[in-house]
Formats: sequence, C-alpha cells, structure tokens
Amino acid sequence: MKNLSVVSILSGAAVVLFGLPAGAHHSFAMYDMEATTTVTGKITRFIPGPNHAQILFSLVDEDGNDVIGDDGNPVIWGIESGPAVQIARQGVTVAHFVQ
Repeated sequence: MKNLSVVSILSGAAVVLFGLPAGAHHSFAMYDMEATTTVTGKITRFIPGPNHAQILFSLVDEDGNDVIGDDGNPVIWGIESGPAVQIARQGVTVAHFVQ
C-alpha cells in the first residue's frame, strides 16, 4: 500500500511538471498585439492543420515582382492561425486560396 501511495504522488508530480511546458506553448508574449503590419505576397502554400493552419507566401513589391533576399531566393513569410476547423467556421477554406 505504501508503494502505491509513492507511485501516486510521483505520478501526480510528473503530470504537473510535464504539463507546464504544454501551457507555455500557447503564449503570445512574443507578439506585439497592438502592432499591425501590412505586406503583399503570393500564396505559395496553405496547410490546414488540426492545431494551427499555416499560410506560406512570397513577398512581392509594388509592381508584383518577387522580393529577392540576399541569398538570391524569393523572400518567404509564413503566418499561423488557429485550427483549420475554427477558421473554416469563420468561412475561410482552402478554396479561398485556389485560383
């Protein structure tokens, strides 16, 4: 019985300790929620996901030409949203990104 109590205590402690990083995963502390940035680009990929949907796009200049980075390749940015199911409920689907 004593061993069962020790196992229960250690199991409970492990759940608490290992659960902390999972909660920190969804922190928005690194973002300035007051700032707005506007960029123009061509969507190269839409990745619907169960946890986060992603949109990858290449930046374009005022004339619609690719912005080229120092490495000679187009500059690619990405954004991450909520789950694909959540944004689909708001009316955004893969069909919005297909020409």
